[in-house]
Amino acid sequence: MFRFVSAAACTALIAMVSTALLAAQADRPQRPPDVEPENPAPVVPHDAAAYGALAKLPDWSGAWLADPMPSPLNAKVDVPLTKEAAAQLVKARAKAKGKADLPRDKFCRPRGLPLSMSHTGPLIEIIYAPGHIYVNSEAQENRDIHTDGRALPEEAEIDGFAGFSVGKWDGDTLVIETIGLLDDTDIVPGVLNGGGLKVSERIHLVGDKLEDDITLSGAAALTKPYSYKITYTRHREWSPAEYVCLAQSHATYDVKNYHPTQAQLWASTDMKAPVRTPAPPYKGPASQADWQELAKLPDWSGFWNFDQQPNEAVTGEPLPLTADRATYMKFLYHLRDIGGDTPSDIYHCRPRGAPQMMKAAGAGYEIAYIPGEVLMEANNSQTRRFYTDGRPHPAHLELSFNGHSTAHWEGDTLVVDTVGLRPDIQMFYGMPAGDGLHMVERIHVLPVDAKGAEKMEYTTTQDSKVALTQAWTYHRTFTRKQNWDMLEDY
Repeated sequence: MFRFVSAAACTALIAMVSTALLAAQADRPQRPPDVEPENPAPVVPHDAAAYGALAKLPDWSGAWLADPMPSPLNAKVDVPLTKEAAAQLVKARAKAKGKADLPRDKFCRPRGLPLSMSHTGPLIEIIYAPGHIYVNSEAQENRDIHTDGRALPEEAEIDGFAGFSVGKWDGDTLVIETIGLLDDTDIVPGVLNGGGLKVSERIHLVGDKLEDDITLSGAAALTKPYSYKITYTRHREWSPAEYVCLAQSHATYDVKNYHPTQAQLWASTDMKAPVRTPAPPYKGPASQADWQELAKLPDWSGFWNFDQQPNEAVTGEPLPLTADRATYMKFLYHLRDIGGDTPSDIYHCRPRGAPQMMKAAGAGYEIAYIPGEVLMEANNSQTRRFYTDGRPHPAHLELSFNGHSTAHWEGDTLVVDTVGLRPDIQMFYGMPAGDGLHMVERIHVLPVDAKGAEKMEYTTTQDSKVALTQAWTYHRTFTRKQNWDMLEDY
């Protein structure tokens, strides 16, 4: 039950939320202003030739799990570190020997390159698209590797956990160069790179294994380049799911002046083994014709930037809310009136979940087609998968932030049906969804407007017996920025 509280309690909550926001911002790369880039990204045609070329690439479909490898924390792995970095490794080894967490493990920060590629918990998938290769991780550490022919810039415009990557094919080997990594991502667990890190990779099949040959160079913590291998085992029986760490993200949305203990914080996390989602039986690699069929779909290439639109917690628009949610809405309006911040998942660094992903300020996407799926790659490293191969929703679903989505095309409109959403996500900014939220989404591109802008219209109907007295429909729009690159926003 949600209840309205006193102004004093509101003030306390606002202070707690503000503290969490500042803590979150300390580790989050900031997006640049919305201005045209100095070096625009090439526009890659989405035609039959482009998709036909993808069909000729090595078959890396399916889900890949990193194989265990010797860790510098518990093995005498020779890493050419500076004196200062070597001292960090000594401390990290001592903690690992005593089975203590490393300093940043408990905060669920993204591991960043290169460690994100060797994490043996979540699965990864490799997605081919014209001009891009996406490496998606269940742990929401996704990579956008540019294969549009551009050269690696001397300096990346922004530092990030995944950096800025360009790739090219050398036969059946994908060669990747990455720069622009945050100074405080680790070279090995517990050892900061210190700045200037460059990650060079050669990814190829060796028998039935995928092998990533990695060389680290240029970092302030290294005395010379450091090379090693990571191998992955393919699991066609699994589909990628969510593997979300939520430590330090306890969200109290019953609006109480509540200060959880450390034990309660840890109890509220999702630090558990992932639940594997079964994949449909494998029917073999997609054919050339399957890939070329994708060229007949609407061209949704480029970066789609969210158009700033006011959220329901400030507009005062009538909403079909149940009685307890209507009471809670009064609290949100009170925060608006006193200039406070709306209690939001964003302030707790929690995944936004499908409803908020599609209607919150700052969101942006690239959209990729592969046979049987449409993928929406978000700049916050969450991926939505819309299965277009005719599969039904599974009978038993592990609830997740993005749920399970099936989709079909009606002309140029993609119609998406989403179920299996967690009850603790938000329907809109500040409003908890509760159990059983069902979303039907319709996505299509509008005709070019008078200013020459291309808009994508997103229409959603949400239905929830817990939060709504009747189905509720709303609209959002995105503007295509054809020559923009997608930059991560954690």
